[in-house]
Amino acid sequence: MSRIIQSTKALVTRSSHQFFHANAIAIAMFFQIFVMLTTIYCFGADLKYSKGNKLLNITDGNLSAIILGKVLPYTVWFLLVGIIMLFSMYVWQDFPFFGNKLAVLVGLLLLILANQSFSLFFIAISNSFREALTIGSGFAAVSLSFSGITFPIFGMPKVLQWLSQIFPFTHFFELLLDQSQRGFPVFYSLNALIILIVLTIVPISLGWFKLKRLFSKGVFNHNI
Repeated sequence: MSRIIQSTKALVTRSSHQFFHANAIAIAMFFQIFVMLTTIYCFGADLKYSKGNKLLNITDGNLSAIILGKVLPYTVWFLLVGIIMLFSMYVWQDFPFFGNKLAVLVGLLLLILANQSFSLFFIAISNSFREALTIGSGFAAVSLSFSGITFPIFGMPKVLQWLSQIFPFTHFFELLLDQSQRGFPVFYSLNALIILIVLTIVPISLGWFKLKRLFSKGVFNHNI
């Protein structure tokens, strides 16, 4: 009888951990979509209404000043929202957490920055405000399938395994899983943090000159 009780308790504990884990990932996923779409709207609205060149004139052609001035307040705001989100889950609601909380907070900041970087890249390659929003929302939503939540990455074809690495959420999911559920030392999460840093730098670097040309023009190619 005692073995049955112990087995039942273990099964209930495991099920509750999986439930908490699924909720945490779902919330983080929706959070990522909001970051992506808010950033695209922040810049896309100015370009939709032909205000891009005015912003560039105000900053004397300094695109960095425009990006920092418009993105940084949202970065701080989203970081605050993310901290409240994590605090709510892992402190108030007592979701199981066995690792380093600081590593998850750093990963959260890098997830925000990486998604903002991709948002700027999508604006740079889009012909309209609507197209930028469509690409951004599609990218953020599809990342759920490539993160390993619905199907493990190691079971995917090699091409899809490589493709999964370009999604910031894949690496944040790995970091969150390692720290919240597995309780790994931070050393084992450094790879995810480094890739998130790379995914913050590369997209904005690829779209920089095209984004500056777009702001010089002041408006998208198609006003829709």
